[in-house]
Amino acid sequence: MAVPDGPRDVVVNDTQTFPNGKVWERTMRGELLEPGRWRMTADDMPGGALITVGSDGYTFTYRIWVPLLGPLKVPLRCHDEVRFSDEATLLDTIEFRFLGIRVGTLTMQLRRD
Repeated sequence: MAVPDGPRDVVVNDTQTFPNGKVWERTMRGELLEPGRWRMTADDMPGGALITVGSDGYTFTYRIWVPLLGPLKVPLRCHDEVRFSDEATLLDTIEFRFLGIRVGTLTMQLRRD
């Protein structure tokens, strides 16, 4: 849910509930840069992300730090593409890259209850 926080800013409270009952919540802040372009920040997105919004979805690129071994973490660059298939369903595909090499792709379908 997005809540206005000034004339060009929003606070997004994102809640995801998984089939096993686990709930993941996070808060993001968004700033409208121009029509269709937002800058989003969150604790789990160092450096934030630029989001491009279109009529059928949105895309954004960001970096995350992933634990590899003990305290060692490596940066992954993530390109996230979200497409709406109807009013309650979206298809989210995230491509993960390390040093420019694709190391994984995650595709998920999310549905609002």
